[in-house]
Amino acid sequence: MSGDGSTMPPPEAQPLMWGRHRRRQAVPRQGRAAALVVAFATVGALLVVVRRAPENNGGAALRRPATTTSHLAKTPTATCDRVARPWACPAEHVFELELMYVALELNGAQKVGLSFNAKGFQGPTMRVPLDSIVRVDVTNSLPDQGFTLHFHGLHQPGTPYFDGAHGITQQAIPPLGGKMSYQFRASPAGTHWYHSHVGTQLADGAKGMLIVEEKDDPLREYYDDERAIMFYDWLPHLMASEYMVLANVFGNSMVAVNGNVINGDDCCPVGPASGLVNGKPMRHTPDMTASQGYVLDVPVGHTVRLRLCHGGWLEEAVLKIPEHEFLVVAKDGTLTKPVQTKELAIRAAERYDVLLPSVSTARVGDTYPLYFLLTSHEAKLNATLRYVAATEPTRVTEPLEPWSPNAVADRVDACVTGDGFAAMPADAHLRSWTARGAPPPPPGPAAVRIPLVLTLGVYEVGEWHPVEERGLVRSHAPLAKRVQANTFWMINNNSYVDPAVPLYISKGRKGVSTADSFRTLYYDVPGGGAVVDLVVFAGGKPNVKDKHPMHLHGYKFWVLATGRYDFPNIADKAPDRLLALVDDLAEVHDDPLYVDTFPVSTGYFYVLRFVADNPGWWHFHCHLLSHMVQGLQVVLNVGEDDQPEPPPMWYDGQTLFGDLCGTGDLSR
Repeated sequence: MSGDGSTMPPPEAQPLMWGRHRRRQAVPRQGRAAALVVAFATVGALLVVVRRAPENNGGAALRRPATTTSHLAKTPTATCDRVARPWACPAEHVFELELMYVALELNGAQKVGLSFNAKGFQGPTMRVPLDSIVRVDVTNSLPDQGFTLHFHGLHQPGTPYFDGAHGITQQAIPPLGGKMSYQFRASPAGTHWYHSHVGTQLADGAKGMLIVEEKDDPLREYYDDERAIMFYDWLPHLMASEYMVLANVFGNSMVAVNGNVINGDDCCPVGPASGLVNGKPMRHTPDMTASQGYVLDVPVGHTVRLRLCHGGWLEEAVLKIPEHEFLVVAKDGTLTKPVQTKELAIRAAERYDVLLPSVSTARVGDTYPLYFLLTSHEAKLNATLRYVAATEPTRVTEPLEPWSPNAVADRVDACVTGDGFAAMPADAHLRSWTARGAPPPPPGPAAVRIPLVLTLGVYEVGEWHPVEERGLVRSHAPLAKRVQANTFWMINNNSYVDPAVPLYISKGRKGVSTADSFRTLYYDVPGGGAVVDLVVFAGGKPNVKDKHPMHLHGYKFWVLATGRYDFPNIADKAPDRLLALVDDLAEVHDDPLYVDTFPVSTGYFYVLRFVADNPGWWHFHCHLLSHMVQGLQVVLNVGEDDQPEPPPMWYDGQTLFGDLCGTGDLSR
């Protein structure tokens, strides 16, 4: 029987159904000649599909139950179960989003970007109660691109197929009016966001904030007002035109086009010309004096809770408000022990909650720059903090204090290794606030340990530079000048290639790349609450301290331990051999952070622990878009036997590549 009680086709017509066939052997490695065949065959198939789709109204890419409902079903027919089948329950909060191109003037120049509902480059802020049933109806009115919607920070319990990861949990919603509905239970609580999960679309808009509110907010007594603020770096053109994405035999390589010239002296993309705060432009101000754009009104004498979300694609941002200090109280929706600071480093996809009290000298009409300092390109982007008259007295009788007298630092950075961290007082290191409900990590040892080694590879003039036969490509390619070759970020010597069929349906047995070093890489993980450690070794450029904000879909993880390893001298060790270093070098953290996005720094390793109690195909990737598209990603297949079948409303959205799988039978 299907999830809605209807009769499914017989097993022989659905060879890849839930748990009947399991992948148990390693994907064979193939030579470059085979890789060429695979690559060109795949590109050809995609071209045929795009050309033929209008003839059959999008086709039927995936077989679904014979009994189905129409798209955007308003009256579910299956029995409502808020835990197992939230899609079958009446929606309590409904949002409608239509994606389209718009042109807006930013700082005197016209910018074309992606907009929801033609209301700027940032979508509406969604606020919903914890555990409520939410439906988001999406229409893709773009003329030329598919689209999916990911709800970043939500775990999709019971609905892993609505995670919105392109190629993993679904195909793209087709352009020219394609539709899909996502319905799920909103969990966990906290400051989250939603955004496109196709290619580089996130850099051009197609995003907004999503706040899941607890009924009994443990911080409510400590603030008067609340503001949700999304900020992000911005390119002068569509990111697709800033880069040329090469999805060919060399994998998902990106070559700068409108940045610093390909054949010139520099290798790096152009820095952001501007940025946005809540959809309003920020200005690059080299003298740190001017302010404009978004205005944050703060009543005199009040404390404001700022829900901050870095919705950008590249730059680290440092929040700074002259003459002000604030308390960091949550990261990615998990309460942290309060730490007082003047500056807060925030990387792409990270979210923080801070409590900002008004300064004692504040008067109505006073303004201060609200800075987001983009450290990589030394850009200074700003908005404005403005004091206004309070209409009600403050409700804060006793302000929240730092959890320790030493929990004070000039700058707070969650990256628990790297330059500058040693200078922070020990009590200023961010920790989960278990006394206020943050869960403690499960005891070890872990049932499963997966080494994930991040490296950089360069393919030039027909070969890798250099090629190591010991299982890992070392990242000693040209780095500072004239890097005009195909550059790839890799995990375990593999630059990820998107599958042709969603992994959630194919279970990795159809439509995946098996080319050497360019596979659709995934790992089987047992479910049932198994304790799993992802051991991430951050390699890359030996002379550059990259910080990769790594995001895990479907879960939060504890940053259980960290340590420095001898990079790059031992970067060529095979992943399983590197695991032997962890027990000797790791520093275990007290009250470790419990997050879904965390920056890992070059030359360090990190033990990220989670409990595998949420079956699904879950993406783990760098949230720097250029790195992700260049292959810095992998997928975890958790608890395959327990993964629920998608409902009819999910199948109705899977129509983009209608002819890729013949008539829809994945056995063909």
